[in-house]
Amino acid sequence: MKRLSSLILALLPLCLAAEPALKPLAFYMKNLPCPRIGTQTDGQIRASLEADGFIVIDIDCSSFPKTSPELEDALCAFHKNAKTVYSAYANASQAVDASAVFYVPAGYTVTRNIPVWNIACHGAEGSVQRVVETWNKEIVERFGVAPVISADQMYCKDGRPVDWWLRMDIVHPSGAAATKVPTLLIFSSNSPRLSPISPLNTSDQAIWKSAFPLGFLVSGYAFAIADHCYNPLARNDVWKYFDRYTLDDWDGLASTTAYVRYLKSHLQEYNLNGKIGVMGISKASYSAVRIADTMNASLGEHSLFNGIPNSRPQPWQGVDSRVDVVYAAAGNGTRLAGKYVTPTSVPMVTSAGRTDEYGQWTVYPHVVKHLNDIDHIHLDFWMEELGHTYPGMGTDEATDERRYVLFKRFFDHYLKPDPVTSADVFLILPKENCTAVDATGQSRTLPPDSCLPESLLGLPKTAPITVRFLEEYTTEEINSKVSVVSMAGNRPVEGEWTASMQGTCFCFYPSVPLVKGGIYVITVPATITSKAGHHPSKEESRVFTVSRT
Repeated sequence: MKRLSSLILALLPLCLAAEPALKPLAFYMKNLPCPRIGTQTDGQIRASLEADGFIVIDIDCSSFPKTSPELEDALCAFHKNAKTVYSAYANASQAVDASAVFYVPAGYTVTRNIPVWNIACHGAEGSVQRVVETWNKEIVERFGVAPVISADQMYCKDGRPVDWWLRMDIVHPSGAAATKVPTLLIFSSNSPRLSPISPLNTSDQAIWKSAFPLGFLVSGYAFAIADHCYNPLARNDVWKYFDRYTLDDWDGLASTTAYVRYLKSHLQEYNLNGKIGVMGISKASYSAVRIADTMNASLGEHSLFNGIPNSRPQPWQGVDSRVDVVYAAAGNGTRLAGKYVTPTSVPMVTSAGRTDEYGQWTVYPHVVKHLNDIDHIHLDFWMEELGHTYPGMGTDEATDERRYVLFKRFFDHYLKPDPVTSADVFLILPKENCTAVDATGQSRTLPPDSCLPESLLGLPKTAPITVRFLEEYTTEEINSKVSVVSMAGNRPVEGEWTASMQGTCFCFYPSVPLVKGGIYVITVPATITSKAGHHPSKEESRVFTVSRT
């Protein structure tokens, strides 16, 4: 028996060596239809990535469409077939780690696995005890290991020590003299953190998630993705996911603000300009909602273990932890929007899918109602045909616009505003050539009744004639220059525009009923002036027909 054991031990290294090493992958995107950002040469970047363990595959994007969102469509199509491309690079000694696939525009590079916040060092009192408690409950029962008394007795299933760090990856321009860019920061809802955009997930709903980092990267942004504030035992590569997976109630705000402070403390290193937009869905919506409040630095963090605020020193203390715009959806954060979204929160995009398996569709009216009640600048997507996912590349039924396009324009305004177009019309209701408009100008903006949540909490299913901007305008300016005209005789419709969403949204209420079957045109001239003194780059108009019934 001893001789057999010795033989097994002697052969073990050979068996382990037979397994190819999993390596991160960088798809290096050349000839993109956008200016090159970053000052290092392709050769320098490739050598640096390979020295960091990457497999680097060049992608020639010269045949891709030149315009958005067609470019993003092409990138998503490539991503859907990425496994076919990178499988050719696998051999006996290496294979691609599908949970570590990065898209890198030419001139950019990747900094991986940055340790940002440590649960044991920076977490509130009770955080470590909570992890020990879940070991003795979850891990002991599931895996048959021995109970522990202290944290140092815990270990990963492969024998490694427990890793208490929360980490982040950044794709950013290279070189000291590079142009400084805004950042899209995604709080991950999976472990490993890049799993949500892994090319192994080939459903359309999964692929659409990749449209966001891809679309922002190829339009002059950096992209960062950060760990959820996991109970470290619940990571997929530690023991496995279990119900009490999170430490958000203890440390979510503290760790979330630390990520932002880290980015703002390293602007020069990563060529960032300090503008940050955040995305968080599912469990990551908590981070997105909490960081949205511009007062987050003064809110502190609490411990449900003993009720004592976290008084431990935090990394990069005193550095600004505010962001500029947020997307939050389908999770604990959005369910708690009534508690955490305040008048001091930044503009926000939210969404819910009707087939969301966690019941987010049912609670979505609470989210939208609260945002309306506090006159918050927001964009809400009621995704009748989707589930637990991002807005994606589908069409918003209310506006007949692609959701991604509306989303990107919303984020761009707060992160990378174009002085030429910043005062442009954002959207108009009714949608173009709509025929389901009543005599007061109301048109349907929510999905059919058969799809809607049981309780809408008084949210209207229709909306009046509406013009939305992303810059603020005065009611006087809109009333004096924006018109609704009957095309029969070119007669102006008398009525009044009223403002909401802090002067960015205007609804028109006609003084007399519109004519059934009448055709009307809404016109927003390029001569209107925003409160910032800007004009739209062009006139916008919208034609609609009043229903005959």
